[in-house]
This record gives sequence, structure tokens and C-alpha cells, in this order.
Amino acid sequence: MLIMERYFRSPSTWLAVALGVTISAAMLTKGNANALVLMVGLMLLITGRFSLLRQSSLYICGLIVIVLGLPWQFITLRLLSRGSNVVPLSLDLIAKKTLLYMRILVGDLTYPVILLIVIGVAVSLWHARSDSGKEVLLLASASSLLLAIVVFHCLVPVVGGVDPRYMTSAWAPGIILFLSGCRYVSRLGLKNERYFAVRLATIVGGCILFAVSLGALRLNAKDVPLGFSQVASVTLSENRS
Repeated sequence: MLIMERYFRSPSTWLAVALGVTISAAMLTKGNANALVLMVGLMLLITGRFSLLRQSSLYICGLIVIVLGLPWQFITLRLLSRGSNVVPLSLDLIAKKTLLYMRILVGDLTYPVILLIVIGVAVSLWHARSDSGKEVLLLASASSLLLAIVVFHCLVPVVGGVDPRYMTSAWAPGIILFLSGCRYVSRLGLKNERYFAVRLATIVGGCILFAVSLGALRLNAKDVPLGFSQVASVTLSENRS
């Protein structure tokens, strides 16, 4: 996300290489990281910097991903297909997965937190096309990453692909956008610096709300087995039954 922001702020060949290598390494580490490929396209749409399509460095980044990251993804897809884990992609499947993931996000984070994240995304969309500052591009990068994660998991045609843990990767950009939403709300109608205490209280209150949401999520998971030994014993007991 940080490399993406730097590249869009001041594109260069070495940043493109760093971005391509980072995306490829992530793809080889975890299949969920394929969402980073969507992130590049979403970043272009959010910022409107289509002039980058004329930059050779962007295609160097793409070439690195194709050579280093994509081959293993095709091998993985082939292995999954042999195990009947891949299903045909349809609008009905996409709609069902989207609805389930939205329920998961709302259930985990509560409506107020989701609303503030949406406000953070809206603020980044509003400013990204007219401002090329570091902060604006960082918010745009966080928005593109968050959207890429959600869209990717809604499009993956894998059996039993809906799992709350897949959304944990969205927390990092979500926290950034959440704080952006808190800050924007705290500034509404408050133009004078003497209202600093009110702004600070809004942000702190929002952080407490977010922490409570995560605390509730942790309490809901208290019965989940933790550690290799516990997971192994539960798995073996289920297999015996």
C-alpha cells in the first residue's frame, strides 16, 4: 500500500520494480494476495491518473507479476479443480457471497464503524482526482486495497469460499479509512482551532468504538481452538465421529 502510494505520487522504474516484486512475493505466500492485482486497477480508477498507462514502468511492474506471481496461481487453480473445489462463476454466486461478506463485516464491526469507514472511502474518492498529496494518495491506496480485498473474495469461484477470516486482511486499510472518517466527521462545522478538544474527543471515541467492536469479535471466538495441539485434537475427534 505504501509502495503504491509512492509510485502514484512520483512514478519511477525502481518503484515499479519494488511494487511488482512485492505483489509477486505476496501472491506466492498466500492466494488471497491476488487481490493486489485488482488494487492497481482500482487505484487508477480512484485517482484518475490514466496517464500512467503511458509509462513503461507500469508495464515493467505488470511483467514482473506475470513472470513471478502468476504461474503458481495457475498451478494452484489446476490442483483445486482436480479436487472439485472450483465451481462455475455466476451472478447468483457473486450476489450470495457479497451479501454474506457484508453481513460478516457488519456483524464484526457494527454499523457505526462501517459508516465511518465508508465516509473515509468517500473522502478519498472526493479528493483523489484533484489532489496528488501524500495523505490523499495514501487514503486512495487504502481505499483501493480495501475494495480489492472485498471484490476479490466475492469473485473467487471456490467451494465454501465464504469465511470471516478472509476479511481480516481488510482491517489494516479499514483502520486507516476509519480514522479518516472520524477526522472528517469531527471537522464538520468546526472551522476554529479552539474546537480541537471536540475533534480529539470524536477521534478517541471512534477508536474506543472500534476497539469495542474488535473486543466483541474476540469474545465471539473464545471457543475456537487455538494452537496446533488444540486444533489437531478437535480435527481428530471430528474425524472419529
